[in-house]
Amino acid sequence: MDIWQIIAAVYLSGTLAAMYSIWWPSFKIIRTIAPYNIVAQKPILSFMIVFFIFLLFFPVLAITFVVPNKLDRFIKGFVNGVVNIK
Repeated sequence: MDIWQIIAAVYLSGTLAAMYSIWWPSFKIIRTIAPYNIVAQKPILSFMIVFFIFLLFFPVLAITFVVPNKLDRFIKGFVNGVVNIK
C-alpha cells in the first residue's frame, strides 16, 4: 500500500468522523426546531453539500471535533446559521 492511499484513507475517515460528530447532531436539532427548513426537508442534498465542505476544510475542522467545548460552540453556531438564514 502506498503512502498516498494511507493519507487518503485517513483523510476520508476523518471527514466521515467529522460528519458524524458535527453534522448529524446538528441535523437532528434542526429537524426538531425547524422541520420546514431546507436542510430538514432534503437530508441527502444537505449531507452531500456539507460533506463536500467538510472534505475541503477537514484540517481546520479536526480541531473542532476533537475539543468538546469547540464542538458545542460549532454545533450551536451551525444550527443558528441554518435556522436563521434569510
